[in-house]
Amino acid sequence: MKMKKIKERRKIGKWDVNIGEKRDIKKRIVKKIENFTNKKWMPVSIEIAEELKKSWYTIKEWGFPSLVIRIDMAPADDREIIKGKIYEIETRPAGLGLVLSLLENEETENWQITEDWQRTFEGCGCKGFINRSSIQDDWLASKILKLPYYPSYEQILEQILKNNKGPYWIRTDLRQGKIIEKLDKISLAPLRLEGLKKDLIELGLAKEIISTETLDWSEPFVIKPLVGSRMDGVEIYHPKKPRGFSTKTRILKRLAEPRKFIVQPFISPQKEDNGWTIWRVYLIWNWDSQKYKFAGGLWNWRSNLRVHGAKDSIMGLLLED
Repeated sequence: MKMKKIKERRKIGKWDVNIGEKRDIKKRIVKKIENFTNKKWMPVSIEIAEELKKSWYTIKEWGFPSLVIRIDMAPADDREIIKGKIYEIETRPAGLGLVLSLLENEETENWQITEDWQRTFEGCGCKGFINRSSIQDDWLASKILKLPYYPSYEQILEQILKNNKGPYWIRTDLRQGKIIEKLDKISLAPLRLEGLKKDLIELGLAKEIISTETLDWSEPFVIKPLVGSRMDGVEIYHPKKPRGFSTKTRILKRLAEPRKFIVQPFISPQKEDNGWTIWRVYLIWNWDSQKYKFAGGLWNWRSNLRVHGAKDSIMGLLLED
């Protein structure tokens, strides 16, 4: 497939975004993603939270892990097994403002998806967005959803902790401390367990690295921190040492760090022109069906295998065909 051209460039906070044309995802693929999320991932995610005794607001109040999740995966066709395409599942994903703004501007029969987002946030009585992190587009999401936005929880911390009133969509880089424990009780996404990839292990999508001797250097693989987000600590290995992959020396140095890592089989993004494409599929909680429902997505292209929201990447809307 030939890479589509950049349609427009947007400035979101300090983030420069290259926007490409809308693409379609087949209905059968969407159904497979929804079934995996509801029948496989959700029970495992809840069980992990309960075992670690770190359940949060949405689990205790309604029995689901997060109001919004995002599945990062390689593009798939409707004949493929979705599980074999998944990189990870984010319980507090970035990009909400970007995908909502693209949905809002798109003239399509899927226009009701934006209203689905609004009903999802209204259904839990969300009181606003609180953002104490580097994420640039939460303010845009709050604007589209017509909810208050607080750039730092210090602005309302005393009020919300005193009254213990929520819930809020809360984003913070902190993972420990009494404040986070209290905020977890009114957060629509996990705070203390955000970035934990134990679900990938339980679902058979990854293994924890106990010893470097267990690594199979004859096969391509990816290592990631057991707890982490974005591309921090991620290394991609291939025995043929093509451009863009990490060396064995680099990986061993990374694994010497004082934190736990997991290993996954290398799942190749889709090769396009002189780069690579992945999908980022958003699912929101549907109060009527009591299940996660497809809510649009983004395709993300970059000229190397570390595909994420860098300045040289291109993103576009992903909608059900």
